[in-house]
Amino acid sequence: MRSILLIAAFSAILMSSASAQSSWSQHTYPDKNFAVSFPAEPKVSTAPYTAADGTKTTKVTYTVRQADALYEASYIDLTKSKIDAAAAIDQVVKDLSSKGEVSYNQAARQNGTCGRYITLKGKDGSTSTNSIFFRDNKLYHIQGTSLPVKGGDSNSGYMILFTNSFIFDITLPFRGDCFGTPADFFTNRNPGTTLGGGNPDGTTGPRVPTKNF
Repeated sequence: MRSILLIAAFSAILMSSASAQSSWSQHTYPDKNFAVSFPAEPKVSTAPYTAADGTKTTKVTYTVRQADALYEASYIDLTKSKIDAAAAIDQVVKDLSSKGEVSYNQAARQNGTCGRYITLKGKDGSTSTNSIFFRDNKLYHIQGTSLPVKGGDSNSGYMILFTNSFIFDITLPFRGDCFGTPADFFTNRNPGTTLGGGNPDGTTGPRVPTKNF
């Protein structure tokens, strides 16, 4: 009898998970050269953004908020700024670090573009996964946050699915390890970290076996 109950419970979880994933769809932004999957239609907002060198620009964010989760894809045009990839990404990492404890900080590559994967344990009890990339003087920050909800289930798997759904519209040719020595591409890189032996699709970072949006 116990085995039957366990099987029934497990089946219910699978059905719930499949139903949730079926609501996801890819959203493409050709003018910004990227695509990402959301569980619902995202809202668009803009906010002032100041780059590390003082340049004033605008941050465009696509957001889906749920009771226990927050999905955000941000785009910042830094063509008028003089900062490089290292400074642009370090600014985001430092901002994240001020909001909690960075538990995972790893070199990343997406469609030939170097970046970072960050996992953050927020001071408010939240947990977020982050993909940060800088390409053609544009900064991309994809953040999935599992919000602290009393009695709620962990949905960190969906956070990883969200950040890993991010893609660029074209793939750049391989130009060597992003974090190889003596290259100083990012000042916050982990010592000795390279991109050798990543995921089968050429990306790196935490993965979830199934990704059906």
